[in-house]
Amino acid sequence: MRTTTWAMPRRCLTELARESERRGGARVSRIVGFVDLRVGQRAGKVIDQATDLAGGYLVGLRHVAGWDPDPKTPVMRGAPPSALMGDPEWRAGFKELVDRGLPFDALVFHPQLGDVRDLAVPPTRSWLVTPASI
Repeated sequence: MRTTTWAMPRRCLTELARESERRGGARVSRIVGFVDLRVGQRAGKVIDQATDLAGGYLVGLRHVAGWDPDPKTPVMRGAPPSALMGDPEWRAGFKELVDRGLPFDALVFHPQLGDVRDLAVPPTRSWLVTPASI
């Protein structure tokens, strides 16, 4: 499994924000990024790198965990397994996010709401649960 993540370099974000303001469009003020928490404790280093590269724009992380037992339900990007948020390695990666005080955005289907609830213990700072729809 890779320990890399997509991260937009600071210069690109700055230029995007300037151009958006110049044209009167939406203003880029913050971003929510992605780090594959399945890499466990190694996610901490990746989170730190993404935070540095984003130059103050990164304010949280989202992880796609949506899974549904109904075969008619579309598979989410990355095809997350049914018990992703219960996996010990994923939990270790999640702890790295919590240790850095970053908010977490869980992109889930309704079968994962219990898993999200189980993660919502101090010192987890804040949450956004994005219910996926079909």
